[in-house]
Amino acid sequence: MDHTAREDQATAYAVELRFLTGGPAIFGVWSRPEVADHNFTEWLGAYSQPGAVLTPTSLTGGTARR
Repeated sequence: MDHTAREDQATAYAVELRFLTGGPAIFGVWSRPEVADHNFTEWLGAYSQPGAVLTPTSLTGGTARR
């Protein structure tokens, strides 16, 4: 996940999990990148299965970076 951000804009770190492409999602957002990274790793280990999609994203000033 990209942890670079402009100093004048707050950044949120999100992880999205879909069990099937285009299916319902579980979505978490954290203010600290290390928490998002930890949860990404936990979700990967707990929910990894064929067809599952796990996407980490950083959100700064309305712009998403994956």
